[in-house]
Amino acid sequence: MIYIKKYFNLLIILPLLFWTVVLSGGYSFVPVNYNGFLVGFLLIHLLYAFLAVKFKNCAGKISRTFAIMSPIGLTAGTMLLLAVIERDGIYSEISAMCTVSLLPITLITALIVFSFYAEYTWVKITIGIVSGFVLGIYAVVCTAYLFSSWFVGVEVSREVKSPDENYVIEIITYDEGALGGSTKVCLRGTDEIFVGLGTLKEKNYAIKHGRWRQEYDIIWTDNETFLLDGKEYCAKDY
Repeated sequence: MIYIKKYFNLLIILPLLFWTVVLSGGYSFVPVNYNGFLVGFLLIHLLYAFLAVKFKNCAGKISRTFAIMSPIGLTAGTMLLLAVIERDGIYSEISAMCTVSLLPITLITALIVFSFYAEYTWVKITIGIVSGFVLGIYAVVCTAYLFSSWFVGVEVSREVKSPDENYVIEIITYDEGALGGSTKVCLRGTDEIFVGLGTLKEKNYAIKHGRWRQEYDIIWTDNETFLLDGKEYCAKDY
């Protein structure tokens, strides 16, 4: 237990490593329940902040250094999560509120830990100002993101799997109301890995964009090659 207290803050490395592996493996992350994932994310960060403060007197030099670097380390881990969490297609609306909340939770948690471990007031003030600036920019971006997500209806109107079912082509329809809409033809692998809080799915790759409700002629000629409106594509190229 003493060993855990001494090096507790090194745990911030784990999200960095995990989401780096997911991103480099070409996967996206789809939570079992986005709202539940957000609550779990919040509770984990609050627990980390509580224990980090509680174990401060037992923390070794390395652990203290990681605590001071938590605004960078935890934020980097969350940015990687935002890069892999599935927000496109049918998940765009349900994921909106979840994803815009992740970074603020992370920064607030990190600042709590940082304020207890940092020794110089000027350092605390500097980090606080920078964090406030980052959150301000993020708020503007998230407002636009939420607005676009709430007013656009999304559905997978058609799926065409390869003969061996290792790949699937999805036709995603975006209904933008009075503005019309569009369609997107996507290709993805069908491999999935369940990791407890959600599922790792192979990422979608956009092949073609078209007008709303546009029809496409799709024919798989073998397990890896297909014709899209007469043009040949190879799944391995994506």
